[in-house]
Amino acid sequence: MKKLIIWDFDGVVADTERLWLQMELEVFNKYCGLNWDFETINHYLAGQAFNRQLEVLHGLGIYPSDETMREIGERCYQLIDKGFDRMEGIDDVLALPNYKHAMGTGGDMAETVLKIRAVGLEHIFTPDNVITIDFVKKGKPAPDTFLLAAEVMGFEPKDCIVIEDSIAGLQAAIAAGMEPICFAGSLMYRDNETHLKAVRDLGVNKIFKSMAELKAYLA
Repeated sequence: MKKLIIWDFDGVVADTERLWLQMELEVFNKYCGLNWDFETINHYLAGQAFNRQLEVLHGLGIYPSDETMREIGERCYQLIDKGFDRMEGIDDVLALPNYKHAMGTGGDMAETVLKIRAVGLEHIFTPDNVITIDFVKKGKPAPDTFLLAAEVMGFEPKDCIVIEDSIAGLQAAIAAGMEPICFAGSLMYRDNETHLKAVRDLGVNKIFKSMAELKAYLA
């Protein structure tokens, strides 16, 4: 019986998570009077849909202005325009038999379509199997995104595998009742023992630092 693999994008399909966080760090420090470093923004905001990021910021007493939001939007598209490569070895995983594929991401559809095109995977991930923040009430770490992806693709949660890099994404996979796999092959996480310990503390013991390792497991 086939299983469904639900992919995150940033840090998994492409090594981009650090790009977005670094950009947000610069903008929030500039407009919100913060003095955060990368470790701080990674702790609070990594892997979360932007509306969830705003909830976290509001909980910390930080309220980004409209100007802040506009600059983040503009700089997101500038980063996409510069382009980036898909993760080395992902094609071999996507070609494995007995799996269907979907994507569950915290970005919006317009941005996600451009990111998918940037890595040349629009033949795999289409508007028919990509679930973005536009379609759910709550983004990661809530399970809504992954549960909707399973529903759309006709799979039960127990027959779904989620490939994530962030704590928020892995929490969402666990809450959805799906098999969580941590892909830690990005520059941001591969040697980050603090992050890897936090992953293990969630009870996630399938941690792979390359697509070759992931392929071997799935095969």
